[in-house]
Amino acid sequence: MSIQFGAAVGYWNLTNTAVFYKLKDLYIFQPIGIPVKFSTVIIVIEDENDNSPNFTYIEKVITIPDDILIGSIITTVVATDMDKPNTNFSAIEYNITGGNGTGYFDIGKETGEVTTLEDLNRKPSNKSQIYDIIIQAQDKAFPFNSVHESMIIIVDDAGNNPPVITFPEDNSFLKMPEVCMIFSCI
Repeated sequence: MSIQFGAAVGYWNLTNTAVFYKLKDLYIFQPIGIPVKFSTVIIVIEDENDNSPNFTYIEKVITIPDDILIGSIITTVVATDMDKPNTNFSAIEYNITGGNGTGYFDIGKETGEVTTLEDLNRKPSNKSQIYDIIIQAQDKAFPFNSVHESMIIIVDDAGNNPPVITFPEDNSFLKMPEVCMIFSCI
């Protein structure tokens, strides 16, 4: 490793004349055999917010029943940031930023837990509802770095609705033969 220091009389190029110790983001420089007033120089490397978060866990497609309770956790997303730990550069915050499910689902800003906000039961419809939400993970620095990912949530009918029999509007009756096989269509 080589390092240069500016001085009033010029520059010192200290290659192979010093010992470097690295302790995380702290470098300690100790000259060897060079007469100087101070024998140790400490160099602290400051982190920049140069990394965006990355999702390490996100389910792309989730299927849930339509009778799920309001406030239920349906999944948890996880993102990490490679910037210096325990700083705003690496602290992650989650948001739902778009999609057609923004009024039906929420996400814990700190936890990444995706929860239901509304009653999803679509009585008497038995069709599945499909929601596409956009989840954002961003660091807490200013300006922030972020990443977005799409998640599909399919809400299936839980089969908890009783059958409904509808009659023709003119209240006519169905006619069937006197002899009919069991389980046959009429």
